[in-house]
Amino acid sequence: MSQITGRALIKINGNLQKSRPGATIRLGGFSRTTQLGDDSVHGYSEAVSSPRIEATFSHDKNTNMTELDNLTDASIIFETDSGKTYIMSESWRSDDPATLNTQDGSIPYVFEGIRCEEL
Repeated sequence: MSQITGRALIKINGNLQKSRPGATIRLGGFSRTTQLGDDSVHGYSEAVSSPRIEATFSHDKNTNMTELDNLTDASIIFETDSGKTYIMSESWRSDDPATLNTQDGSIPYVFEGIRCEEL
């Protein structure tokens, strides 16, 4: 029986981040929207979907929030515990700048990129 993915290591420009459980990755490609008519389902349309990584990092004295907030043109490696590794190239921090939660020392981040490939 094969192992099911349960954890991921995230490296940004070669630096291992202190990521918490629950990180997600979307490889990108095309999203599809069903097109309905008054009489039936007419089919679907496609739109480009960007690669995306969502992760929550632990904050400590070595965390550089400014560097992560200003991140552009980065290489992000997403390595799963089940043996699959993905690299998202020409990536940036997207959405709003990071917010540090002082109750648990967490910082959620969203990164998007030009392409994501399985290694």
